[in-house]
Amino acid sequence: MEEKVKFNSIDGLRAFAAIGIIMMHIAANTQYNIKSSIYSIVLPQFATLVFLFMIISSFGICCGYYEKIKNNKITLNEFYQKRYSKILPFFSVLVLLDLLIERNLPALYESIMNLTLTFSFLPNSNINIIGVGWTLGVIFAFYMLYPFFVFLLDNRKRAWFSLLITIIIHIICIHYFFTSKFVLPSFNFSHNILYCSIFFITGGVIYLYKDCILKYFSKHNYIVLLFSILLSIIYFTFFEQIKYRNLYLCLVYALYLIYAINSNGKLLNNKITKFLSKISFEIYLCHMLIFRLIEKMNLLYLFGNSILSFIVTCILVTIGAIFFSIIVQKIIAKIKEYFNYFGKRKAISS
Repeated sequence: MEEKVKFNSIDGLRAFAAIGIIMMHIAANTQYNIKSSIYSIVLPQFATLVFLFMIISSFGICCGYYEKIKNNKITLNEFYQKRYSKILPFFSVLVLLDLLIERNLPALYESIMNLTLTFSFLPNSNINIIGVGWTLGVIFAFYMLYPFFVFLLDNRKRAWFSLLITIIIHIICIHYFFTSKFVLPSFNFSHNILYCSIFFITGGVIYLYKDCILKYFSKHNYIVLLFSILLSIIYFTFFEQIKYRNLYLCLVYALYLIYAINSNGKLLNNKITKFLSKISFEIYLCHMLIFRLIEKMNLLYLFGNSILSFIVTCILVTIGAIFFSIIVQKIIAKIKEYFNYFGKRKAISS
């Protein structure tokens, strides 16, 4: 983020979201004896934390580029180059590793599409290579359309109107466009940028009001937190009865973001969350690869199928994903450094 105000507590939201998703995937892919109320109610719903990623991504990209794009202080070429250079190298490593494991023609097709980062535009997109990568596909679709989002967020009045339109689109998609008339039964609503646009617009609206949030909510931020927790408890308790769950979650996660903007507490803003935040999306993308590796090493049930084994596996996967992310990023940085050095020498010699 390139503004004077640093919203450091948002690091904590990213970190907790990544860990929550790891826990959910481990629980869903194992046979641990944790079929208690905690598992059956809370853990499966951690899958929705990807929507928190979307709201945070929108808010973060607005902090860095909204004014620059609106005032023509950055070219589209620079903007897209930065997006590709930030995302593609690490994701490419995961795609190639997955392709080496699968080694079949469909995997090759899916890998090629993955490497374009445009796979979320496919009809009925459901790519198995880096299965969790669908979130990246939707977020990158948002990046591709970001100049248009800046237009939609040009002023507060237009932003609220855009938010209303995205809510209407969200509901229409559920009741009409995402029915068997248009999509396959296996189609996942969340893989579609139109369906998810409500989260990105919400992040943008919060950005437009960030100064007001800092001014008027800071003294009573605990009320925002308590209200967020209350809405979360209601969701976990009655989510089956909530008709438009993701619209409800959009409100809940928006409140958590508002709380984080004003928060100075150590829970969200500390060295650990800051460190994890920098590689949170890398951890998200690679954690299932690490999980499969731990599974091959027969380390999933060190203490039987007890909750202790679940906790140990979560720790192993998280640590493994952290080390993998750091090592791959260092290798990528060295490769970039080499090519930059080689490019400069070539330019000097010519």
